[in-house]
Amino acid sequence: MRAAIKSFSFSLLDASGAPALALALQRRRGFIALYHGVAPYLPNYGIYNYRKKFILPESFRRHLLWLRRRFEIIPLSTLIERLSRQEKLSRRYLAITFDDGYENVYRHAFPLLKELRIPATVFITTDLVEKRLPLWTDRLEYALGQTKTRQLEIAIRDQTHYFNLGSYLERTTTDIYLRNHLKKIPDAERKILLEEVESRSGITLIPTLATSPYRGLTWDQVREMEKNKVEFAPHTTSHPILSRMPPERAEKEITESYDLLKKRVGKPLPIFAYPNGQPDDFSETTAAILQRHGFQAALTTTPGTLSQESNLFALPRFSLDGSDDLRFFRLTISGVRKKLQDIKKLGMEKIQRE
Repeated sequence: MRAAIKSFSFSLLDASGAPALALALQRRRGFIALYHGVAPYLPNYGIYNYRKKFILPESFRRHLLWLRRRFEIIPLSTLIERLSRQEKLSRRYLAITFDDGYENVYRHAFPLLKELRIPATVFITTDLVEKRLPLWTDRLEYALGQTKTRQLEIAIRDQTHYFNLGSYLERTTTDIYLRNHLKKIPDAERKILLEEVESRSGITLIPTLATSPYRGLTWDQVREMEKNKVEFAPHTTSHPILSRMPPERAEKEITESYDLLKKRVGKPLPIFAYPNGQPDDFSETTAAILQRHGFQAALTTTPGTLSQESNLFALPRFSLDGSDDLRFFRLTISGVRKKLQDIKKLGMEKIQRE
């Protein structure tokens, strides 16, 4: 029932012309689109992509065609340079970004970007490319999706938890719970708990990563893309939540990923994307580390537009995960969804005050 109401609301807002009106009111703003990947539907592979982190190739083509008609799409480096000079934006600009560095960006997104001559930026988690080590979120998803066990017994901070895994829904529900918990605990504790999940499930992604849809780019693919309007920038070595680890470890994650890109890529951008990217995932200390090492800017995953007043080390992006539904896509990239979320938040705060 709730999903039906939400779908009806999307249809009503979209049909009313709300996205077009919102964009018309933002003629001189900067926008950054955030994707994680582009991949076809893959049935019978556990709970792979249940969060719709990767959109369909046909959806991505529709996105690009729609965006090209409504924005001037420019390289991220150009947009950041204009913001750095506190230049008043003269048009509605858009930069397209991908986080993590999945191989499906080369396989399914790059051909479309090249065909339409659209620039993009990929933020690389260097362990995924250099060491062929999967992201910890994918290790969790793979273990829970592929295990034969029907119940998982896990000790979380001295308390035993039992997770039923008999159905697809139970597996995705468990993944959501554990992933959210793992994001909130110290990095060292996260690694131990993740290894326990893999041990008790009897499944680990690392040995089969090369043939899995979770695999990363190769450096040859990166270099080919770089010759065709795709820029690259660092996204840490192992994708930890930087605020959950000591500053010296966070600094190492940042600098090692950037230094490796300098060796493997022509000219990586001095621009950073915070893993997970929510307000609790980085801090003034993180921003200070970036500034100390010569970075020009850092991107979050909170929605919003850009202007000459924007904080260069907390720049917003519109996340387009799960946007195969074009109504959802249009309402997201135009900022309508953010406006609705802001109104809802204000309403809740007013109720709490009363």
